[in-house]
Amino acid sequence: MDENCIFEFSNSYPSYENQEFYLIKDNIIYKFSVQRIENELEIKNNNYIAKFNIDEISKITINKIDKINKGYKLLIKLFQENKVVIKRIITNKEIVLNIKIDEKNEKDIILSYNYEYQDYIFNEIKKLKTDISNLKQENNKLRIEIQELSKKEQNKNIEDIQLLSTIGDDLYCSTFDNTFTVFNSIDNILYLIYSNYNKSIISYDLNQQKLINEIRNAHSKNISNLKHYLDKINKRDLILSVSFNDNNIKLWDLKNWVNIVNIIKVNSIGFLASACLINENSEIHIITSNYNEEDNCEAIKVFDLKGNKIKEINCSNESTFFIDVYYDSISEKNFILTGNENYVKSYDYNSNSTNKIYHKYYENNNGSHKSVIINDKQKIIKLIESCIDGNIRVWNFHSGLLLKKINVNYNWLYGICLWNSNYIFVGCNDKTIKAIEINNGLISKSFVAHSSKVITIKKFIHPKFGECLISQGFINDQIKIWINKK
Repeated sequence: MDENCIFEFSNSYPSYENQEFYLIKDNIIYKFSVQRIENELEIKNNNYIAKFNIDEISKITINKIDKINKGYKLLIKLFQENKVVIKRIITNKEIVLNIKIDEKNEKDIILSYNYEYQDYIFNEIKKLKTDISNLKQENNKLRIEIQELSKKEQNKNIEDIQLLSTIGDDLYCSTFDNTFTVFNSIDNILYLIYSNYNKSIISYDLNQQKLINEIRNAHSKNISNLKHYLDKINKRDLILSVSFNDNNIKLWDLKNWVNIVNIIKVNSIGFLASACLINENSEIHIITSNYNEEDNCEAIKVFDLKGNKIKEINCSNESTFFIDVYYDSISEKNFILTGNENYVKSYDYNSNSTNKIYHKYYENNNGSHKSVIINDKQKIIKLIESCIDGNIRVWNFHSGLLLKKINVNYNWLYGICLWNSNYIFVGCNDKTIKAIEINNGLISKSFVAHSSKVITIKKFIHPKFGECLISQGFINDQIKIWINKK
């Protein structure tokens, strides 16, 4: 019998009585109940329940192939209806059931049910429990050692960051995040796209370290926001550009820099801080931030790629400084994320309906929220945002509960990015970039990065230098690339 997959009865197994047994698989003990009522046997746990006829099973013998097939098909039918799959039948006394316990991870366990040898199995399982207990202790020690080594390596990694190069002259940088964008194109070129005081959109090859192209006067006024999107259907790279001052949005095809969409005067008053693209039902839509001036509310607007306004999304009477989209692969839904004056919000996006707020991530009236990112690499999906009140807040994305608040030395905070599962980098108004250890909320590293406040900071993978940071300071500061010395 497989030592990783054994069960025991809590006592003898008379008819008409509900019994418990335990299944050990990968050091995890699963509890089941077994009940025999006349000619039926019922096996169930918290998630599954299955019944089959004992008389049918008792007739199954190796020599009666037709009865084996009949009984096997009966069990298959009954168990599959309850998300339980029979692997095989060994004899008329022993049945091996392959039971799916964890649907999400598609892990199966094998239950070997034997009518006669409970005492033998009970003794075997007692021995196995002792072995497992010892293994768990050794495993815990090893896990702690690995965590400590990993922590040291991550700290070492953080400490080894240094300046590699600076890029650009006479650059323009607003106070809104995503002042530049970094990505690998369809043609496998590592692009940096940024803007300058000539109202240009500049494309730069980070691998070859050379200027590729410059589109002068791409907007009538300075460009405040740039984002990249991969159009998988048409197999092309798209660049979305936003001008804070001229209130216009443009969409470009990177291959030949053709202006695909030009939406003029998105908001009737005030400014346009940000915009993003969303792929909904194989259609690309443009979503814009809203602006409120003296209680004149401008809604979030949705446009198609012809520049036609599809609809407006209701929002509160306040300005949105940051807007982006997150696709949740588990629920298979798009969510709009907004960083507003006093809180962060998420919307459950549906192109065919008015979109209600999914969650409002709010602690108190604490000032403008400048950047929002999602960490979905762990079991709990987390929304992480920066605020000018000097705090990074970590929320449970789906429940809206505040998980952690990290104060960063009373700085105004701007762009943020994840370095790995342990660290966040954040741009601050004291001209520094700070590395924050997420678990304990401590500042692991702080260094002066620019001559003014740091607005945008991103992580990218360089083919030569590996994991790198890239950042930009306010107004006319250069873009800087930071690498690990190791």
